[in-house]
Amino acid sequence: MATSTPSQAQRRAETLREQLGPGANVRVEHHPPYHTVRVGYFAPAGETRQVLSRIWEPGYRDAWIARAMVSARELGREE
Repeated sequence: MATSTPSQAQRRAETLREQLGPGANVRVEHHPPYHTVRVGYFAPAGETRQVLSRIWEPGYRDAWIARAMVSARELGREE
């Protein structure tokens, strides 16, 4: 989800934190000119789709899956 205003992105992020519960990795990233709300790092893809369907339920139909390279640390799988 992306918006041009940081306050709107923060409101959406807070709503998603409440909806997805404690431990949900919800954050706002600034990629000019947009403020993007990102949720989690997921693997496998099935988990991603489950969370996406939970995000769509309350009306965030503009949410999409964004592929990204992440480190083991970001996934919480450090050895």
